[in-house]
Amino acid sequence: NLPVTGVDKIKILGIYFTKEKMARDLKENWEGRVDRIHKLIKLWNRRDLSIHGKIVVIKTFLLSQVTYVMQSIGLPQEVLVDLNTLLYRFIWQRKFSNKKAFEKVKRKVMESDYSNGGVNMINLFETQKFFYLQWIGKLFGANHENWASIPSWHYQKLAGHNNMFNMNCSSKTIKGLQSLENGFWKTALLTYLDCKNRTILTDVTSQNVYEQQLFNNTLICFKGQVLHFFKWITSGITCIKDFVFERENRLLTLEETQRFIIQNPAVTFFFFFLLVNAIPEEWIRWIQNGGRNPEHAKRLECEAEQFNKKPKLIKEYLQNKHKELIIKPNGEQFWKRKLDFDFDKHVWLMARNVTKEVRLCELQWKINHNIYPTNIILQKMKVCQTNTCDFCPNEIDFMEHFFFSCAQTKPLWAHVENRLAAETGKRIFLTVKEVLFGVFRKGFNSKDLRKINHQILVAKMCISIVKKTKVRIPLHVIYDNNLRIRIQLV
Repeated sequence: NLPVTGVDKIKILGIYFTKEKMARDLKENWEGRVDRIHKLIKLWNRRDLSIHGKIVVIKTFLLSQVTYVMQSIGLPQEVLVDLNTLLYRFIWQRKFSNKKAFEKVKRKVMESDYSNGGVNMINLFETQKFFYLQWIGKLFGANHENWASIPSWHYQKLAGHNNMFNMNCSSKTIKGLQSLENGFWKTALLTYLDCKNRTILTDVTSQNVYEQQLFNNTLICFKGQVLHFFKWITSGITCIKDFVFERENRLLTLEETQRFIIQNPAVTFFFFFLLVNAIPEEWIRWIQNGGRNPEHAKRLECEAEQFNKKPKLIKEYLQNKHKELIIKPNGEQFWKRKLDFDFDKHVWLMARNVTKEVRLCELQWKINHNIYPTNIILQKMKVCQTNTCDFCPNEIDFMEHFFFSCAQTKPLWAHVENRLAAETGKRIFLTVKEVLFGVFRKGFNSKDLRKINHQILVAKMCISIVKKTKVRIPLHVIYDNNLRIRIQLV
């Protein structure tokens, strides 16, 4: 008879909750935020942004719309996929539309750092993993805080008290997952298991054998499958030390085990011998020979403990996990095959070390990746009719022709060489490789090399201006004017 009104939906701290669905599956929690990202992209597409500029917009204005939801309840996988596609379409499309964007550089390369040919594009899936792992770290250090009672209750049914942090299996091999009903904490656990380092047999010593998990441990398997005995876990037998008779340095007998576990004796009989035969023989010998008393066993360290102490370690941990997955850009293979040129981090970082001007850095980045829009590329994209040079009708407009061997550009490089000789006191004759990728010759100090490479970058920018706009001003005059402006700004 109390005047209480029931509702089907409630909003707490900006997140909607209902009785029927998990909060992560409610469209109200992310649909409006994704729509705002669409509107922001339309606004930013009115500006002529560079690729580097668009990535700054993504990190600053777009992802901030969904970061809170990703931290609080997590986004569904399909939403992450659609959002990732939307962001990459924004990067590569000149104007906002529903058409597919032609991505000229692989996404894995875009996500890598500048020294590997990338632009530090954010990885949405890794960011979501970061937030899940952050929650695992917080749970490890919760120390019986009120909020931790719910996830602890869920995980205790699966692995016993706090044992989930030391489980030694992957998300594909884990057993007993059906007992974990909460979708958020289930996803957090699976993310943690796939990211943590798995212990191998040689890592286990007599000092830490007592701390090894009995269940969901790839070192204790039957026919390649990890074990999971629910009744044993709820009875408190979860680790090797729980299955050891301390006074006599031996495993528990079948009769002793049955005193702890309330279940059908036939089932206990079967599970007992299954477990005893699955435990490595070397571990049993250590126990029988005295080994380490469970009270003085060496406590196992886990990744969750590190994540709790320093959450920033999670990002480094994820990066180290994916270092072996670094993909070399196609541009490296292309220029190796065509000009026999080898890339290293100095080549990729050349423009960024020389100037902070985004326009010059992006020009060099496109050249390195062989995606600068010369006529041969524009014809493939059906933007122009021919793949020949606009100034040399009989020459195909390859990158090296566009910037170096064209009749329109040859006089400019002679002018640049004379100017560099006057400023550095050393005569230099530029090759096609040096024009395209920078000068790394010995005999020049770092200051001279920066000056040389900066002037080459400015020259290439001037060439692109003249060839795209077809202005009638002499190329060397445009070059001198642009160089003078930059010297005055410095």
